[in-house]
Amino acid sequence: MTVRMLRMITGEDLIAETHYKDADTAVLKNPIAAIAMGMQPNGKPQIGFAPWPPFTTDKEIRVDRRHIIAETTPLNEFLDEYRRMTSPIMTPSAQKLIVPN
Repeated sequence: MTVRMLRMITGEDLIAETHYKDADTAVLKNPIAAIAMGMQPNGKPQIGFAPWPPFTTDKEIRVDRRHIIAETTPLNEFLDEYRRMTSPIMTPSAQKLIVPN
């Protein structure tokens, strides 16, 4: 499976390991939604991530392919967050390193 960003007909943007079961069905493994949360002080959008759909324990979701209107390669920052959220291994953030004096 390949991690892809999907725009759904509902306007939702999803990130998921994606494969196509047949001509009509996409299987999304560990899908998460990318949600616009407003603007940062630097003018860039702030993005939040949440499991999709929100009220299930299913790890694979079957979706009618007609409900996917676009499929793209996610930004590296989105891929990093997706892997962090879906990995069974806890990994520290690589953004800051605190070194004692």
